[in-house]
Amino acid sequence: MSTNNGRVAVITGATGGIGFEIARRFGKEGYTLVLNGLDAEAGAEKLAALAKEGYTAEFHAFDVTNEEQVNASIKSIGDKHSKIDVVVNNAGGLGGRSRFEVMTTEFYRSVMALNLDSTFFVSRAAIPYLKKGTNANIINFTSNAGWNAGGPGAGIYGTSKAGVHAITRALAKDLAEYGIRVNAVSPGTIDTPFHAQIKSTKPEVFASWKNNIMLGRLGQPEEIDLAAFLAGNDVLLMPDDLDESNKQKINIKMNKVVTFGEIMLRLAPQGFLRFSQANSFDAIYGGGESNVAVSLANYNVPVEFVTRLPKNDIGECAMMEMRKRGVGVDKIIYGGDRLGIYFLETGAVSRGSKVVYDRAHSAMSEIEPGMVDWSEVFKDAQWFHWTGITPAISQSAADACLEAVRVASSMGITISTDLNYRAKLWNYDGIMEAIEKK
Repeated sequence: MSTNNGRVAVITGATGGIGFEIARRFGKEGYTLVLNGLDAEAGAEKLAALAKEGYTAEFHAFDVTNEEQVNASIKSIGDKHSKIDVVVNNAGGLGGRSRFEVMTTEFYRSVMALNLDSTFFVSRAAIPYLKKGTNANIINFTSNAGWNAGGPGAGIYGTSKAGVHAITRALAKDLAEYGIRVNAVSPGTIDTPFHAQIKSTKPEVFASWKNNIMLGRLGQPEEIDLAAFLAGNDVLLMPDDLDESNKQKINIKMNKVVTFGEIMLRLAPQGFLRFSQANSFDAIYGGGESNVAVSLANYNVPVEFVTRLPKNDIGECAMMEMRKRGVGVDKIIYGGDRLGIYFLETGAVSRGSKVVYDRAHSAMSEIEPGMVDWSEVFKDAQWFHWTGITPAISQSAADACLEAVRVASSMGITISTDLNYRAKLWNYDGIMEAIEKK
């Protein structure tokens, strides 16, 4: 049984797979849970399950796409508890599949209402009560479809989720002056009833999705802990373009993040020129893990980037690029002869982009276990992030990444990863299985 922390969390779509696991996670943290859904019977079952675990919860049946129902229900919840501390806009769905040519206006509006209108209605109604809350925040659940527009027939779903991305940023800017944080969570492919139709009608397609995931399995609802992390008292993510007066109004307490990976030199012809047309190349430094570090620094999150660079002018330039963007570079180690390079030819119209890699024998590819003092690196850190690119570049880099994961795990540090599977890079067996066990 958890100790009630006095905070109130409203979770929409809480009778489904992800929504209910979010509720359980918040219950474990001591929140008073307010579950939403359409099915009162399912709601009663979830309340009974939560009660067995010792969590305080209540269920409110209302349609998140119905403005009047949302306004009345959120008012009832807010008045009862005199505040709302957290809103999790989890309700949403595919709503079916339709190509644009044959899509009805009714279908279009229903999908937009389920995913975007619901986020707007619930957030707007909750704002007066969030202003009375403690370390209040809104967490919107979105989807990778918001970035890639979804698969066949899911275009309007992707469009609605892109709207959720945008409204998250807009709400964050609008509510920052009140100290109300707004973030979005975009899970990967999670094995829930959301995929029930394709699972039953096209099981071979559903099974093939695992092949694009480096760990070889889909995520489970109970593995989504990021929402509770974002709602905690020890984290604050806010827009990087707030003016200083607004930043000073907010008590900033951040957890330190460590990222680990290769930073490369990107050489690209100007504009849309082809390699064969270029007389010069623009030089930019970046990489999957370094880009994450820079993004976190933009949000005022303390972050340290760990890599291996050659001790020459090019390695120094890469280090300085990170430092000037507010990323910690004190834990970078030096050695080897060269920085990895890739050449990018940007596509135009129907011509796709082209990438040529020149990263063999780079300083980072020759990193080995024991070169980094991970106990020292993680001494004041709470979060470690790596991507699947790092263990894919060489066997020794894979071994070093496994070493980092083991030390972070032994120190109780939260570990996250962007699997970012690259079939052409990955040539090493056994490492991912070992990392997964940690």
